[in-house]
Amino acid sequence: MAEPIKQPDELWALERHLTQRRKEIDAKYEFKYSVVLLVLGDLLREGRISLDELQGLSEDKLRCVCDHPRHSAA
Repeated sequence: MAEPIKQPDELWALERHLTQRRKEIDAKYEFKYSVVLLVLGDLLREGRISLDELQGLSEDKLRCVCDHPRHSAA
């Protein structure tokens, strides 16, 4: 994305894009303890992590991760 930039003024478009992406990522991957299981559920549904990677979580936490519908309708 930065490769075609030839003029200094063109950097502002890149800055806007990167700022928007950072905001999207910050909103999606919120790591407060109160929502971390929900984030793990989202990552599991998106295929970014597997149940094997959650080995060591208690059964009730795994159930919360697997069952929470936060973004399943999206």
